[in-house]
Amino acid sequence: MNIGLHDVGVATVEVAPEIKVQLIEEERLTRIKNKGGFPYLAVQELSSRLELDSIPQEQFSLSSLSYTTERIQERPFHAEYLESNKAVRLDPSRELRTEFSHHECHLFSMLPLIPERHALIVVADGCGSRMETVRKLHVLPHPPLHDLNGHENISIYLKKGEHLECLKKFTHKDLGDVPGLLFNSPSYVYERTSTLIFGDNKYAGKVMGLASLRPQQPPTSAELREILQKPLTKKIVSKAEFDALPAAELQWRVDLSHAAQAYFQQYFLELFAELKRQFPAVSTLAFVGGCALNCPLNTSVMHKKWFKHFILSPFPNDEGIAIGAALANAYKLGRYKINRHFYGKDIPFIGAPRDFSMANVERHFSKLASIEVLKDVPSLARLLARGEVIAWIEGRSEAGPRALGHRSLLASPFKKGIKKKLNDNFKFREAFRPYGVSVLRADARTYFELPKGVESPYMSLTPAVKPSEKKGFREILQPDGSIRIQTVGPAHKSLTKLLRAFKKESGHGVLIHTSLNVMNEPIVETLVDAAKFFTQSPVKYMVINGLLLTKLPGRKNKS
Repeated sequence: MNIGLHDVGVATVEVAPEIKVQLIEEERLTRIKNKGGFPYLAVQELSSRLELDSIPQEQFSLSSLSYTTERIQERPFHAEYLESNKAVRLDPSRELRTEFSHHECHLFSMLPLIPERHALIVVADGCGSRMETVRKLHVLPHPPLHDLNGHENISIYLKKGEHLECLKKFTHKDLGDVPGLLFNSPSYVYERTSTLIFGDNKYAGKVMGLASLRPQQPPTSAELREILQKPLTKKIVSKAEFDALPAAELQWRVDLSHAAQAYFQQYFLELFAELKRQFPAVSTLAFVGGCALNCPLNTSVMHKKWFKHFILSPFPNDEGIAIGAALANAYKLGRYKINRHFYGKDIPFIGAPRDFSMANVERHFSKLASIEVLKDVPSLARLLARGEVIAWIEGRSEAGPRALGHRSLLASPFKKGIKKKLNDNFKFREAFRPYGVSVLRADARTYFELPKGVESPYMSLTPAVKPSEKKGFREILQPDGSIRIQTVGPAHKSLTKLLRAFKKESGHGVLIHTSLNVMNEPIVETLVDAAKFFTQSPVKYMVINGLLLTKLPGRKNKS
C-alpha cells in the first residue's frame, strides 16, 4: 500500500512463476486526480475481492511519505471504516508495521522489468523518504547516511547478478551544496517553474509541453535562479485564461519552461555520463521515479547510446509505489528472486478486473447508445479516416499516468483541425498541449528518428519526425519537430488490429492516442465513468471489450 501526498493506492503481487499484479489507484475511484492521503476506496475494493483475514500479516506492507500513524489515527471513523471492510490488516496505526522507504519501493517496482544481470538503476523524484526513515527501513546495503534530516532526492543502485546495493543517495542538502546547482534539486527547478506558470507544482507535464515551443530569450542559469525565487503573481488554471494570454506573457512562460527543461536535462545527462565512466562494463541503465516521465530527457539518453539498454517503466511515478512495497516485502521474505521472477505479459494492464459483459454494458448504456458486437474493424478505420474520434475501453486499465490502449481516445493525425477539435470539445486542454501517437512497431522508424531496436511501449519518448513525414503530421507536430510515441507490438492485439486496418484505409499505421478523460480528471476506470464521458462529450462511437456503441439521436453533446 502507498500512503502519501498524491497518487496513492493498493496493490497485490503474486510471485511464481511470473509476477502477477493488481493495482487499484485511489484517484480512479474518487475521481480526484492525483488523490493523496489514505487509499480508503482502494482498500474497500480490495477487501471486496480478497479475504484479507486469510492472508498472514507478514505479507502486508506499505510505504508512507509525509504521513504518520498519528495523522491517520486522528481521522474520524478511520478504524471503524477499516473494521467494517474487514481490512484492519491494512491499518498502519494498528496492525500494519512492515514499511519500506520511498526510493526502495520505486526500485523494486522497476526490477522485474530488467532482464539483464548487471544494471544501474537511478531513482529520481521531487521528494522521497526522510533520511532518518531510510536508515531505519532500508533493505539493501547503502553508504553512510550523513544528513538524517534531509529527504532522498536521487538514489543510485547497482544490480550485479543476485546482489543489489545502493551506491549513493543525494539528499536535497547534498544537492544544495553542489556548485552551480540551482536550489536543492533539479526536480525542484521543474516543480517551481510549474508553480510560477500554472499555480501548482503538479503540472510538470505542461511545462514539458511548453518547453517544446520556440524560445526567444530563455533566461540564463543566474536569471533562472532569480526568477524562481519570486512569489507567484497570478494563478492561471483554466484553458480559457491560458489561451487568452497576450503573446508577450505566453512567450515569457515558454522561455522559462525552456530554461527549466534545459537545466533539468543537462543535470541528468551529466549524471548518466558520469555513471558510464565509473561503470564502463555495465550496459544497462534503468530510470524510475517522477523524473523518468520527462520524455525529452529520455529521448536524449536514448540518442547518446551510452548504454546498450535504457529501460523505463509504465508506472515510474508514485502510482508504482504500492507495487514496489509488495515486491520489497516479498524480497525480504525470500519469495521474490532477482533475475528469476519477472512481470507477466499483462503489464501494464493491471487494474482491477471489470465486468464488461453485454448485459452489464446494456445496463449502463441502453438509453444512450445502440450496442452491437464489433465485427467489422475496417469500418472503424473508415470512421477514423473521415475525422471521427473513437473512445476505446478494453479489459483491465493500464497502470500509470498514460493511456496505453485500454482507456483511450483515438483519432486520425492526418485530419485537418483534429488538434483543435480534441482540445475544444473532448479534452478541454490549452492550445499548446501536445498529442502523442500510437504507431505499429514495425513502422516506427518509417516516421520517426529512432535507433534500430529501440521501442517506446509506454509513451516515454519524443523522437523527431523524419523530414519527409513532417508535412503529414503538421496538425500535431510540436515546434521542435517531435511527437511523443507509443510503439505497438503483438502484445496489444486489439490496437494492433485497428492500426493495421487504419493503415489499409489511409496508408499509415499511426493514430493519435490520448487518455480517456478530460483535463484535470483521472482516466476513466468503470462503466459508470465511461457512461458519464459518453454523455457529456461529443463522442459518437465507443468500443468496450469488442462491443461497438453508437450514440442514439438526441443524445449528442452540443459542446
